[in-house]
Amino acid sequence: MSLVETTTAAPSSIFQFVQPGSPNQSSVLGVQIEGGRYTAVDTGDGYFTVLGVPIMSEVPKGTKNAPFDIDRGYLIRCVAIAKRQYEQGKFCGPLHIGHNKPLELSDPDFAGYFLPRSVAEYDLNGDKKWTVFADLKLKAEIFERVTRGELPYVSPEINDWYSGKIDSVSLLNSKVPFFQYALFTIGEIRKDTSAKFEATFQSPYGMEAEMKKDSAHCDHCDRHEKAIMKFLPGAKMADEKPNATPVEPSQIGKEQTAMAAEAKIAAQFAAYEARIAALEVERKSREDETRVAGLIARAYAELKGYQLADSVKDKIAKFAKAGEEVLNTFVAAYKESVPKDPPKTLAEFEQGQVSDKAPELAKFQNLEPAELDKARAALAEWHEMKRKKWPVQASAEEYIQTQIKLTKGA
Repeated sequence: MSLVETTTAAPSSIFQFVQPGSPNQSSVLGVQIEGGRYTAVDTGDGYFTVLGVPIMSEVPKGTKNAPFDIDRGYLIRCVAIAKRQYEQGKFCGPLHIGHNKPLELSDPDFAGYFLPRSVAEYDLNGDKKWTVFADLKLKAEIFERVTRGELPYVSPEINDWYSGKIDSVSLLNSKVPFFQYALFTIGEIRKDTSAKFEATFQSPYGMEAEMKKDSAHCDHCDRHEKAIMKFLPGAKMADEKPNATPVEPSQIGKEQTAMAAEAKIAAQFAAYEARIAALEVERKSREDETRVAGLIARAYAELKGYQLADSVKDKIAKFAKAGEEVLNTFVAAYKESVPKDPPKTLAEFEQGQVSDKAPELAKFQNLEPAELDKARAALAEWHEMKRKKWPVQASAEEYIQTQIKLTKGA
């Protein structure tokens, strides 16, 4: 990659910005405030790529609704999935201004693209955390706002922890993010129109050379990277050329040590994949239980006022497992074939919209209050049976008298 010469001279004013495509583009410090001072590359396509920006770190189980510990292995998987999607599917996630909000009618403004590149340790408020670093490809006008210090915070969005994917990244101006990384500021700008937005898999043990390798990176990281790549679905490694150099006894020992380390990390990654698969099965089981419980509750609410024997409740549970459509058919058929229980109180009766001035109740107005309540309840039941087109031969008055006598006998 050919880079233009850069300088680190402080700007003459609080803010200095060089328009995209201007000649002799130099270092831009932007707003005078401490921050990450990340390196940016002007690719000449109306975008600027900011390199090695931390976007997400470890999250303990229960925080942000995480169903399990979001650890180093999970973050490695996030990077691997993003790499495969971009390399094979030509897809990468969006950058946007502000977070997506469920109740908003419009989406947040598009700002560019992000591509996870590596996993390394990051000193987050004095505590070292495994962290995903990404390249952010920003629209020129958004990049200008970043250099002015108007979008100082970076925050990831994950729709489903079980997916192992970082769905998008938000640039924030006033909302304090969960991960309080160094402010998103620009240190220098390099111009390189041949630079590509690439998905090269980087070792989880450190950053690439231009991103300051940390002490965890060593000579055998390349071998570990290959071990991880072997266990990524769809990932392919380039064919290796045979080494014609004779292997000395000392080299054999080193190779055996490296192979053992490679096998260990490969086994760890395979175990992590198995753990994710088991959690996915558990999640689906919980979702099914929640869905069935919700359907049963809705059926009970729909059949409020109807007598529900244990056998009926068993059928409701059975049909709920079969699906919403099957359960709805059963509930509708039950309501058409079974009358509601008579109202037990005056309040329930009044909810049935039977007026005290109903002519059928004229003969019963002199009854004791308790007996009058029974009359009203019987009239409501009679109307319900008529609505259902049951073969009721008795008149309303006759039915009311019969019900009052029956309850006295009880």
